Amino acid sequence: MQTVTHVLEQQGHSAGLPDSEISMILNQLTVQVTYDPLECKTVTVKADYDV
Repeated sequence: MQTVTHVLEQQGHSAGLPDSEISMILNQLTVQVTYDPLECKTVTVKADYDV
């Protein structure tokens, strides 16, 4: 959640908004992160590529 808030704060600064307005906007937001785990017990990573 802090990462989302941090990115939004950076975007506000990039847009030229003052800190007071960014803070007011962020205080009105609710961030909800949803995570659905993989339905498997093993993960295979195939790494046969040239760097």
